[in-house]
Amino acid sequence: MRRGLKGKGLVPADGGFIALGGTSSRRQAQSAENEMSSGGVRKRPTGTTGGGGAIGGGSVSDDAMKRQREDPIGLFSNPLRIPSSSPTPISVPPAELCERILSEESRGNWHQVDGLLQGLINQLKTRMGKLEPVLFLSVLALAKAKPALFLRGHILNEFVGLLSTRKEVVVSKIKTAAHVPLLVANVLSHVLKDDRNWPESIVKAYIDDSLGERMWVDSEVCRNFIDNVLTSFGTRLPSSVHQSSTTAESGGGGGISVLSAGSVDLGGKGDGKTELTIDSSIPDARPKVLNRFCSPPVRHSIKTSVIQMVNDVLLNRISSEPSTARKTIRFLCDVTGIPEVRVAVIQRLEACLQNPKLTKVGQDLLMSICENCSTESPEDLETINHLVRIRVKSKPLATHYVACIKTMIQQNPSNIPLTMTYVIYNELSQSGRNPNNMAVISMLFQTIPKAATKALAGVFQDLLTRQEDFLKALRGLFREIVRVLRYEIEFVDFCRALMHDDHESPIRNEIHGIKDRYVVSVVDLITLAGLLSVSPTVREAASAYGRGDKKDLDVLRTFQKDMAEIQQESVYWLHTSVPNITRQLSKEVYTRCLRKLLFIESLDAYYAKDGWPAENERNTLFRLAGEVPLPEDIIMRVLTLGSRPEFPLLPQEALEVTDKIIRRAAMVHSKDLPTLSSITQVDALLDVIFRLCTYYYPEGIQLPLNYYPPVLAISKMYWKAWLILLTLAAFSPQTVGRLGWERYPILRTMMEMVMTNNYAFPPFGQSDEDRADELQRTRTERECILQFEQYLAQATTQQTITEQNSHLVNQLITLDPRGPARRFPSQVIDQLKGAAKRQMVGQWLCRSREPDFLLDIIQVQGTSKSMPWLVELVHSSAGSLDLLPLQCLCEFLLIDMTTFELASKRDAKAKRDQNIDQQRQLRARLHGLLFGAEAALSSTKKIMEYFLPKTYAGEREARQAAMRGLKLVLTESSDDEEAVGEPFDWLVHFLPRLPHFSTICESICSAFIQACKVETDLSALTAYFVFLSRYSLPDSLVSLSLDLARIIIKRAPHIGRMMKSSCRNDGLRALLRVFVSVLTSACEKQEKPNIEDREIIIVKWSETKRAYLHYSVIHGMIALLTHGPPSDGNETDYWKLLDAWFPENEPMPAGYLLETQQSALILDRALKLCMIRSSVPRLVKAALDSSQLDEAVIFVQSFGIPVQSMSFLLQKLDDAATSNRDALELAVNDNSDSPIYLSRLVDVERMRGAKGGDQFKAYLAVDRGPAVSKGSEAVRFDDEDIQKLPLPIPMDTESSGKEDETNWRETLQNFFKGNRKEQLRILGSIQKELRVGSSQQAKNIATAWLNLSKTKSISMTTDDVNESPAAARLFSLLKTRSRDDEIKDLVDHLTSLGGVEFSRRLRKPQRSLSVDSKDVLTRARRILRRGSSIDDWAAGPVVDELETLITAIDLAKDINLYLDILFGRNRLDCQSYLLSVVAHQSSWDTFHRAVEHLLASDALRRFKPSSVLEYLVACLQSPRIWQGTTPLATGIESFNKDPDSRVLLRVSPSQSCFVVDYVLTEAEESENERRDEILAKRLPLVQACCRTGSDVTERIVRHLQEHENRTSADSLLVQLYFEIPSIVRLFADLPYMSRKALYFRGSSKMDPKIHRLLATLSKTDRPEDAMRDLEGQFLLLQSIAACHPGLVARHLTLIGILLKGQVHLNAKEFQRRNLPLFFEWMLDLLDVLRSLLFQCLDCIAEPLNSILNTYFRFMKAYVTERQPHERIVVKFSAFLCRLHSSDPARTTQHLLAEMDTLKRVNHASFIIYLFMILGS
Repeated sequence: MRRGLKGKGLVPADGGFIALGGTSSRRQAQSAENEMSSGGVRKRPTGTTGGGGAIGGGSVSDDAMKRQREDPIGLFSNPLRIPSSSPTPISVPPAELCERILSEESRGNWHQVDGLLQGLINQLKTRMGKLEPVLFLSVLALAKAKPALFLRGHILNEFVGLLSTRKEVVVSKIKTAAHVPLLVANVLSHVLKDDRNWPESIVKAYIDDSLGERMWVDSEVCRNFIDNVLTSFGTRLPSSVHQSSTTAESGGGGGISVLSAGSVDLGGKGDGKTELTIDSSIPDARPKVLNRFCSPPVRHSIKTSVIQMVNDVLLNRISSEPSTARKTIRFLCDVTGIPEVRVAVIQRLEACLQNPKLTKVGQDLLMSICENCSTESPEDLETINHLVRIRVKSKPLATHYVACIKTMIQQNPSNIPLTMTYVIYNELSQSGRNPNNMAVISMLFQTIPKAATKALAGVFQDLLTRQEDFLKALRGLFREIVRVLRYEIEFVDFCRALMHDDHESPIRNEIHGIKDRYVVSVVDLITLAGLLSVSPTVREAASAYGRGDKKDLDVLRTFQKDMAEIQQESVYWLHTSVPNITRQLSKEVYTRCLRKLLFIESLDAYYAKDGWPAENERNTLFRLAGEVPLPEDIIMRVLTLGSRPEFPLLPQEALEVTDKIIRRAAMVHSKDLPTLSSITQVDALLDVIFRLCTYYYPEGIQLPLNYYPPVLAISKMYWKAWLILLTLAAFSPQTVGRLGWERYPILRTMMEMVMTNNYAFPPFGQSDEDRADELQRTRTERECILQFEQYLAQATTQQTITEQNSHLVNQLITLDPRGPARRFPSQVIDQLKGAAKRQMVGQWLCRSREPDFLLDIIQVQGTSKSMPWLVELVHSSAGSLDLLPLQCLCEFLLIDMTTFELASKRDAKAKRDQNIDQQRQLRARLHGLLFGAEAALSSTKKIMEYFLPKTYAGEREARQAAMRGLKLVLTESSDDEEAVGEPFDWLVHFLPRLPHFSTICESICSAFIQACKVETDLSALTAYFVFLSRYSLPDSLVSLSLDLARIIIKRAPHIGRMMKSSCRNDGLRALLRVFVSVLTSACEKQEKPNIEDREIIIVKWSETKRAYLHYSVIHGMIALLTHGPPSDGNETDYWKLLDAWFPENEPMPAGYLLETQQSALILDRALKLCMIRSSVPRLVKAALDSSQLDEAVIFVQSFGIPVQSMSFLLQKLDDAATSNRDALELAVNDNSDSPIYLSRLVDVERMRGAKGGDQFKAYLAVDRGPAVSKGSEAVRFDDEDIQKLPLPIPMDTESSGKEDETNWRETLQNFFKGNRKEQLRILGSIQKELRVGSSQQAKNIATAWLNLSKTKSISMTTDDVNESPAAARLFSLLKTRSRDDEIKDLVDHLTSLGGVEFSRRLRKPQRSLSVDSKDVLTRARRILRRGSSIDDWAAGPVVDELETLITAIDLAKDINLYLDILFGRNRLDCQSYLLSVVAHQSSWDTFHRAVEHLLASDALRRFKPSSVLEYLVACLQSPRIWQGTTPLATGIESFNKDPDSRVLLRVSPSQSCFVVDYVLTEAEESENERRDEILAKRLPLVQACCRTGSDVTERIVRHLQEHENRTSADSLLVQLYFEIPSIVRLFADLPYMSRKALYFRGSSKMDPKIHRLLATLSKTDRPEDAMRDLEGQFLLLQSIAACHPGLVARHLTLIGILLKGQVHLNAKEFQRRNLPLFFEWMLDLLDVLRSLLFQCLDCIAEPLNSILNTYFRFMKAYVTERQPHERIVVKFSAFLCRLHSSDPARTTQHLLAEMDTLKRVNHASFIIYLFMILGS
């Protein structure tokens, strides 16, 4: 054989490697095929030699192959497959076979080719036992070179027939017996690799071999061919069945073809000599695994054949002998892709699995069934049903069984619900229960947990809808499932799925009894799930947390979160789904379900069904399941369920449930495990909770007409609601707490009680007036309830109701949540105490820092009151002081422990010791926050900001307590306190040691400066001075010096006492240090300050040395020098300062005004007197040298002057008595009451040791005639009239002195030449100029006057001067604004003209009252009675005397005289002038006495209203009266930084009525046209009274409503209403006042808000989110309209304009801007206002007509069939109908005018309304 092959050159002699399918051979094969397809004529290729060329010759054309691939049938479309009769076999040797076939094929002799192929097939059939290698290789080579030859019809069928091995008679037992089928399978695989439709006979051959000897179906050499055949069954084989197979999607298959790679043993002996190796260098030789039997007829035929075979024959073979059964099972594994096969096989599989010999293949079959069971066909559903019934006993089989089901689930997760259903039903069945059910359920939950959970809940739902009650069985099953799953189940998802309800739910179609049972059963299962969620891990974590171990807190938090979510979902289900499931559920059952879901029902309701949980673990499970976070949604839904009648939950039950769950959550709330979250929907919560408390009287009862029943609440529910809000406020301080604290007095009182542990009402005491108001409110409430019950009785029983037989008076209460706080019942107090003890609401409120309720209480109560509750609070928080505000801890330190009185001395001592220990602990805590490791800037600021303001408190005790507390926190122990010497040295020693001292130093200095202004303790005052001198910032040194200077001047007595105490040296040195530093710095810089202050002057020592200093600083320095140098020898700073101001043998520095550079007076009279009293000779000499004679006369009459200084004074007067007697006479007459008094003073001083005074005394002893002047002549002028006149005087303050003199000269010429009116005008202008200017202006006027007189520009004789009141008045003005030396020349000149008497009269001070005051007083009364008939000039001197008189009247004796002069009903115009003087000069005592008499009951008939009101206004606006006093002492306070703030008068309610009477009387006495103007002028005064308190406001409103003069009273009340809209609640007749407001022309504070709201509402083209806000603003406007209809109705014109401005748009744009909504809103607003509008049609006719016309235009332009705008049309029609009932003529006129428009509106409601209107 080998020789033959060698001779032919086809096969190597050694049977070695043959390269088939090389590159050149492939090209030759392709060309040969092309030749055959072109006509069958053989064309030998050129350039080819040898056998290789013959082998690679002819080929089939590409077109033929393409037609073959596209043939849908696949067998007859290809011309090579045309069937023919069986050819005659031609037998040739194997070595010549290949060459012979190729030769015949090249000649086109197809008959010979077929014969040769048939001969080849016969040889293969005859050599099934052993195959020669040459024959084997020839077939392979031929198939490789000419695959198309094997596709010819008969040849292909013959080759396929070789695959079938069942009909062979001889079955070889050697290994090579299967070589022919293997060869044929690989040849077919190669030649059919591009064909998509394989012959069906291949499948039949596969089935034959599978059920037979399996000679080639299990061979890995044919794996690729087998995989293509298996696609006919659609089977997915698991990896356990064919380990070497690959997936069908891999594209290349997993097997190795004989024609592509590998080696085959041909000898059968296994010695390797006959092993043939085949080239594997062609990677694409293997056919792809594709569905080769895709033709529907073929697939159907295959499927039918397989199903018939399985049902008829094969299933019986499973029970046959093992070898046959094993083959059958392996075949069944291959065909499990057919659903019918799966159903048939699964029913017989259990017996196979129980057979030990078939276990392995049975497992593979089971896996194959599960792998392919991936559809939702009925067959697969039946397959799953039988699958879950299979019972296996051994553990390996059970494991494999569960794994198979897992595979099935993974292939199709939609099988989970069906699998779960079958498993659960099987588990609950009485017989045939599968022991692997729990294992399957566990696998389902481990594989896809969420789907399994949902499926389990769905099965439970289905079972609960059955007629039988499965609840008990389901409880036990669910517990077992949870146990098997080891609690690893999503209970939240299970409960959510259990409560899932949709319209297709089967429960919807059940009867009501089953529905009710279903709801109760679901609730039971939900609670069971909640109890089961308490896993052992959770219990262990809870136990550890109870012991203080927090390592497993995450476990507890997760459990509580899930449990809270279950409860929230459950309540939501009760709210939304249960009413849709059943409407017949009773209130008792519904309430029981709600309580059970929230775990507040009794315990037996949870374990009554089956006794689980056991008794030993019930309490633990219920506690853990109930003590979980309480979401806000649960609270809101429970309250909503009770507030709406469609839900079967009573309001009292809703409140009870809410109270229980909130109290339970509050008791277990902690920082680690919070259970009460913050409430966000505060307004909704308050609305629904008070709606639950509201009392509704029975329906159908007719109450009397125009009777409005009171808004009442059920008392028990009302107080329970407040207790609920108290708990929520404690745990939601930023929302509920803040709102309750600010707007709800009842809740605030409760919060104060639990925080302070003081349950007396109110906590901080109650005044008699408040107690009377409370009793009045209670009495009114009872009367209102009795009247309401009486009306109810009249409509039902006709019984007379009294307090004895009333059923409602003790059960109802006024529903006024925002009303004043009222006394709580005793049971409510007990509940408050219980809440504070068990829920610790007081402690939680105290811990709130934002807002800080505790700090507010401390600030309101003040440090002057005892606060024992604060001590208890600190004691209770001893372990957690960080939770209390620092201000609270600081306040505790200020409490004196010895003030607490206890029962016995032993208790007092023990309590005091405990408080002292607590104080030490707090002291260490605060000291650590200031100096320790925790010291921070924020804590330091808080502590200092608490103590520092108290250092300058008005009460001495408060200041001392603040210093004591500050000392405690700054010093660490008592040793530190003893280390410092003086009592307040610790302040300077320890305060600078603060770590953040540099940051807060400025605020500390500011506080100490304020403390220096009020402190009376000399040691503390000294310590402040020392601290400020050392630690003030250099930049603030100037302001510090100014503050200290003012303190030295204004607090001279305290500074004097300090200088005489032991603190003298420290305080004096500190002040000197500051002033020397300031003076030195000012001299060095010589810079003009940036501030604009007229009191800053320029001090010049020389041309090169100057300084800019404040006038007060200079005075402070000199006043400090008067105390002398320090006594400890450290005098350097003192002498520096003294040498600077009073250098020896040199003049003192001069001062100049900053603006005009004119000389300024440095030493005034008071400072000179202070210097004279000093013991420093240099100061005394400087004061005397600069003093005038009149000042010397005044100084002599002063007390406290040292003897030596008095000697210098007397010597000065002696010199004047000798050399200047005229000037001395003027000084004595002007500045003393009598010479006798001065003479006696000289004698007294000489007795003290003073020297001199002889000449002065001799001068006084001379008889110089009476010293009483006739009174200064004065010109009366009215300030108000003068202010209205133009100023003829130039006001340029920067002009030079000469320019001023020239201007004044012209002015004075007009003054002396003008008439009386002109003189009055110029005098007023001069007075204004002198009031705002300096003394230089007075000097300029005097110089101008003197020059005019000397130049004869004005002619004045002696008589003119003596009789000129204008000149006298002008001179008086000049005298008060300048020094004597500045107008000395003018005085001399006038004296020469008018004589000495005129000079005396001019120079007489206004305040020196003549000794004959009663005569002047009598004359004044007589003049005032004469009234305006007196000549104005004649009344001038009397007015001057009255001006002096009223400041000297003894009010204790002559108060009536004082009031008659100022406020009497006379007609003298000078009253206004006198009132202005008094208002600016009166003290607080004077003002207080005057107000008491002016606001008395009989004052109105005595006094002139305008004078009284002007006086009140002027005094309230004058700061000189009330500055330096506290509001509590004076009754006056002012609001800072408020544009509307003004000084308010604190008056009683009765006094406020008198103020109103004055205002009304003034208006009545005026002209009618000025009445409203006068009332508007006095309105601020009435407002000031109203700001005193709500009781005063209420009294004023009531008084105005009851006043007999309705016109003025109504006008004033409306104006007051415009300014204070909140008084609307006090109106007795709101419609009447609304009409008044509508008719009144004025502006209201509500106008801008209403205008802004209307303008905002007109912009409706906004996004959806903004539209929700816009709707809220419209609701606000509606509320305003309901409360203030008159104020809103005033804006009808604006509404008409806004509406009219929109109707010009086209319909599309109109709709785009959403303007129909605005038009609808305005109709709603008009409907709210309609009652007022229809009563005032005459007032609002024009804007109402405009609005109606606009709506008619709207209907004409925009109402169409597509856009009917039904809501607007209906509302507008209703408004027209109501308008017609009030004004038929107007309505009819509009309708007739718009008839064309009305015809276009085709709306039923509109037509009905139209008929109603026109028909009437």
